[in-house]
Amino acid sequence: MLTAGGLYDLRVSHAWSHTGTFPITVKLSDGRVLVTSVAVRDGAPAQPTGPVVGPCDKPTVSFPSGSSVRDDSRLGVSFTHLTPNTWVDVLIDGTKIGTVHTNASGSGTQDVPITYQTPSGAHLLRIAGPDGRFVEKVFTVTSKTPPFLNAITSGVTAKASSEASNETAPNGRASAAVDGNPNTFWHSRWEAPVATYPHTLTVDLGREYALSAMRWVSRRGNPNGRVKTLVLAFSTDGSHWTGKQPVTLPSSSYPTIVSLSKQADARYVRITMTSPQDASQPFAAIGEVTFAGLANGHADQPRHDPTARTWTPPAHCQVTPEPSPTGRPTTTQPTTTAASGSTATPTSTASQASTRPTRLPATGR
Repeated sequence: MLTAGGLYDLRVSHAWSHTGTFPITVKLSDGRVLVTSVAVRDGAPAQPTGPVVGPCDKPTVSFPSGSSVRDDSRLGVSFTHLTPNTWVDVLIDGTKIGTVHTNASGSGTQDVPITYQTPSGAHLLRIAGPDGRFVEKVFTVTSKTPPFLNAITSGVTAKASSEASNETAPNGRASAAVDGNPNTFWHSRWEAPVATYPHTLTVDLGREYALSAMRWVSRRGNPNGRVKTLVLAFSTDGSHWTGKQPVTLPSSSYPTIVSLSKQADARYVRITMTSPQDASQPFAAIGEVTFAGLANGHADQPRHDPTARTWTPPAHCQVTPEPSPTGRPTTTQPTTTAASGSTATPTSTASQASTRPTRLPATGR
């Protein structure tokens, strides 16, 4: 089975009984027919199977269709010199969104989905192989969702209606939902006995803020416990609650930003989770929840766009400077000597056991 949007090398082996030029026909399941040819001669060396990525080769990445894209669309990506014939991770702003398989030369292409309501502005794409080799590049999203500015990240605590104390700490605890690490998670009690909806998480921001937005990240690496609907309520003292706002979340591992309909002055936010994405799951989980807002007398935080890092080759890799040109170079035409005094100028040359690759673009999105 081939992945839509991928690029593949098809390799075949066949032994011919005599020299000559022979047609090769490839028929695809969608009705397309590809025709090429191979030339066979005595004593011709076997064709190489393809370039090999050297330990000093730096990966590259490009956006063939441009580096600007809308939310709820796809970003065309082409990369080279990553680990050959393996799965590499694709990440956006540090969140893994999938994997792609490299070809024999460590290259590949992929249409990377940009989710609906991705905040407008600069974002960072990273493609990383299992050997530590990686490549990064910044792209721009055009969206009606504003950037998530003025995040409240210090002095925040949380309490929940239940916790999964049987999870390996810090997971399962309410504090994991506000610890600044989306790889940890809060989980409602899921056994002995199972806590059912509605679930609540009450966040104490440490001081009063004029709140403007909430960023929600589901538990990473596991769809269990994803929340579908919730209600936000706000309080300055933790006892009297106002400004209830219903929210519907997508079933996604990507961060979701919710603009607060009325900028509420609050120190406490109560999140009442009312239904799950999967109706068969009575429990809930959160990877990270973050609120944005300004304390009295504070100005907006400056926005910091991401910066792409560069993979550093091993220490033994040295760059040899190119020599200065000293004159007009001379060109020597290569000569070819075929076996038995015969010559040929075919479209390609192979031994009698040919392994010539044919590159097939997949269709679909």
